[in-house]
Amino acid sequence: KGAKALVAVTAGFAEHSPEGAELERRVAETATAREVLLLGPNTVGALSTHSRLIGLGAAALDIERGSIGLMSQSGNVAIALMLLAHEARLGIGKFVGLGNEALVTSAEVLDYFAGDPDTTLVLGYIEGIKRGPAFLRAAKQTTARKPVVLLRGGTSDAGGRAAASHTGALAGSDRVFACAARQCGLIVATDQDEFIDTALALSSTPLPTGRRVAVVASGGGWGVICVDELVRQGLEPADLPPGLVTELEGV
Repeated sequence: KGAKALVAVTAGFAEHSPEGAELERRVAETATAREVLLLGPNTVGALSTHSRLIGLGAAALDIERGSIGLMSQSGNVAIALMLLAHEARLGIGKFVGLGNEALVTSAEVLDYFAGDPDTTLVLGYIEGIKRGPAFLRAAKQTTARKPVVLLRGGTSDAGGRAAASHTGALAGSDRVFACAARQCGLIVATDQDEFIDTALALSSTPLPTGRRVAVVASGGGWGVICVDELVRQGLEPADLPPGLVTELEGV
């Protein structure tokens, strides 16, 4: 038909059986030979509110236009996160359902979001990473320009087995992923509430220019607790100059 891009919603590939994995490999080879961009299979679809393109299969959602780029290996999780984002008044600009990543990978989508002028914050749900070095390179380049927040599934042995049957993803070691994420500047959340709260904070406040933080508290104890947490997170409580302290004491 001459189509240059294909979104394969259909499931039953690598996540399902060895025969499905072989079929997925043949589909990917065919797409590559015909120079067709393949998203999926086993994906919920894609959207761009900037282009008024909503390609999410049977899902009907209220989505506010915004500057968030969202990617997800799970369709159901993606739909739930978009519903939570709508409740929090977070605007989604573009979404990519990664599915099994037979051709288009999370690393390539990160690369795209990094250079996309319409995207100021990147969010993602990830269970496993197929091409580790490419993902780490893309993550470093993206976090140097804009924040990236990931909700990670498959961090336990049982969760990893579930991920393999879900999108065919090999989840790998959680400790290795946590260390790699820290080196690349990725922010990792473990539940959807933390994920949305972090996204809300990053979308409504400017990025800090350094590690020094001044604390204003309604009581001494809360200030102490806050300073302790700042230190735990690798930040530096700012030392206010004596003249400013004296001036504040006079207020």
